[in-house]
Amino acid sequence: MREALSWSQMELAYRSGITQAKLSNIENNAARAGIRADTLKAICAALGVSADYLLGLTDNPTPR
Repeated sequence: MREALSWSQMELAYRSGITQAKLSNIENNAARAGIRADTLKAICAALGVSADYLLGLTDNPTPR
């Protein structure tokens, strides 16, 4: 989704309030990154999508 918006990691990190290093770790090691719920919520809010969408549980990006 970040790439679909043509955002850099730095842009999404800024908008999410997390570090670029943390975002890189999440994107590259998602299965092992141990993403906290508040971090996931911040990323979803910045992107305007649901957590289910980012987790691959739905094809509908619209938050409920």
